[in-house]
Formats: sequence, C-alpha cells, structure tokens
Amino acid sequence: MTRSMRMLPARGAVCAAALVIGALLLGGCGGSGTGSQDEGLSAAIAKTRASYQVLDLLTGNVHPSGQIPDLLSNPLYRTTSMVFRRVHLAGTVGTASGALGAGVDQGAAAVAPDRFYLAVFETTQAQWQVIAASTPWTTLISATAPEDVRVGDTYPAIGISLDLANTACQGYLSARNVHLAVPSDVQWEIAARAGTASTYAWGESLAPAVVTANALVAETAGATRGAQPVAGFAPSTLGFYDLHGNVWELSAEAHLRGGSWNDPVSTARAANRADIDSATRHLLVGVRFVYQP
Repeated sequence: MTRSMRMLPARGAVCAAALVIGALLLGGCGGSGTGSQDEGLSAAIAKTRASYQVLDLLTGNVHPSGQIPDLLSNPLYRTTSMVFRRVHLAGTVGTASGALGAGVDQGAAAVAPDRFYLAVFETTQAQWQVIAASTPWTTLISATAPEDVRVGDTYPAIGISLDLANTACQGYLSARNVHLAVPSDVQWEIAARAGTASTYAWGESLAPAVVTANALVAETAGATRGAQPVAGFAPSTLGFYDLHGNVWELSAEAHLRGGSWNDPVSTARAANRADIDSATRHLLVGVRFVYQP
C-alpha cells in the first residue's frame, strides 16, 4: 500500500463525518427538518416576487403583499409607511425619430427586463422626516411667493438634492438595515411607460381632459401655485401616482424626470431628462425611492 493510499480515510468514516457535518449545518440554520428551511426559502422568494412591498419606516420591517386594497384610504401609506410596486418588464427608453421630443431626448433603445420595486407615491414630507429627520423645504419658503412651497404631511418633500437623497438612503440603511435608493433613469422610464414606447404613462393624447385627469402641469394647474398632495390624479397603468407633473423626480444619474406643476406637459414626457447638479436643491424637485430587497 502506498503512502497516499494509507492517508485516505475509510468510506464508512467519510459517511459518518458527512452525517455529523450535515446535522451541524442544519442546526446552525435554525432548525432540524425541512419545515423551517422551506419557510425561510418561501419568505425569501416572497420578498422578491410579491406584487407589493410595504415598508414600515419607523421600524424598518418590510411586509410583502399581493394587493393593497386600502392604498388610498390608509393615511399611513403616505406618512409612516412606504408602498413599493414590483416592476419586471422589458421596454423602450428614449424617443423614436419623428415623435414628440425627437432630437432632444436620447434615441429610442430597447432595454432588457429588470426587476425592481418603485415607490407608488412621490416621497412625502412626513415620510422624508422619518427617513432623514430633516425638513429641507422650509429653507426654500420665500416671503415673496410663500404659496410656491406647500407644507403638510402628504405634500411631496421638495428641496431634495441628489446628494441629500443619497445621504438619507445611506443613513436609513445604517439605522434600519433597509436598502433604499434613487431610481436609475432606465428604472424610472420603464415604470412610467409600463413596458411600452408611449410618450406618457396614459399614452399619447394631449387632449385637455386627458391631461387634466392625469397630471398637475402648467396647463392644468391654472391659478394653483405649488405642488399638491400626492395621489391627486389618476394612477398609471402599473398603479404609480404623479409620475408626470406635481414635482420633478431625481434619477441616480443626476437627471430630473416627469415635469412639475410649473412646467408645460411637453417637459413631462417619459423620455425627457433634464440635467441637474447633484448638490442643487429646488422647490420643484422631489424624489421617489426604489426598494432593494
């Protein structure tokens, strides 16, 4: 018998060792038997496949859900909780030749499917105060036009720079171990278009009645000044509110998306991107977060 052969353990010893190690691993995972493992796996799958994720901002607890029947009637979803909608779609970003915005927007391009959770509402002032413990909009109130800065729990948080939003996300991750982020341009646009190549979430129509039902922009604001409480207009096909109008929304690439109450509907088109410095704060700018399970 060679030296190398003498060093090999007997087959029975290998099997016994494997059984012992397996038992230890099972015990280390918190259970004996398949029930607890299956439950843990099911919970993990639910976190990435549920239609909605509801984040309790105060505790950091996240609850997957198939539907939210009281989305508009429950005030907590716009104050101390945040609801995220799952998006898993291929689609088109940019604008095709000959369409509204062609030559200004980037050219049309197909994008691969991406799975992410985007907040159903623009971040409200109440939600921002829980996440970041600050009120940046109060420093923007002007003595000459105080009506341009509306203050209230369900009004969108404004005066948010990209740097401020990223810092808030990092702070919340450290405090609650929940990963929030500013959406990428592709994520925002895919959600707005719901996998289509349409100019707006509602399609192509610029008929006054259609725009009035769907977005707070300059043409529909009339004498109204300032952003309005979130969810005041019809939702998109996927159930997102205020993707067009109310306030511009930040993207991770330092762009503004979706237009505002003070800008024409043409600027609110899904493909439009306006540049902004990462440190700039403005009364027309807010943010909508992505949740990363």
